[in-house]
Amino acid sequence: KPAASATPIAELRHSKTHTPAMLAVRYDRAQGRCSEGTLQMLAKPDFDALVTAWSTSDPLPKDGTCTAPGVERMPERTDYPRDPQGGLQTGAAQILVLVERDGTPQATHPVCATSEAFGRSAAQTAKQLTYSPVRCGAQPGRAVLMVPLEFDPH
Repeated sequence: KPAASATPIAELRHSKTHTPAMLAVRYDRAQGRCSEGTLQMLAKPDFDALVTAWSTSDPLPKDGTCTAPGVERMPERTDYPRDPQGGLQTGAAQILVLVERDGTPQATHPVCATSEAFGRSAAQTAKQLTYSPVRCGAQPGRAVLMVPLEFDPH
């Protein structure tokens, strides 16, 4: 089992512009599966149940004043999975994050990943991120986000 070590956040990426590694690890909600060649870590029925339960737990007005939730701040350090020889490899994952009204993550679930180690590490890292919740007018609400994360040793 590869060991993990705390590494500077410079090796972790999240941005609105998806890198090739992030694009390769995608969840197709209509099909209920991850990109070919990636590991699916959350089954479609479980994904759908989590999204439905969380999305309907906090009804907000649908008056066009809502702002989208998002990632505000990355942590300074993260656990970076290592290969059996101790080296760092590139990997990516998509994480389902359930965000509270105050922007804290209530739960994180790895959905797709290049490996189980990257999925677990990305889910742990997603718990350390700071989020902006959905807002409708001045009212904050719970949100469901798919957060793509890439680990890159270069």
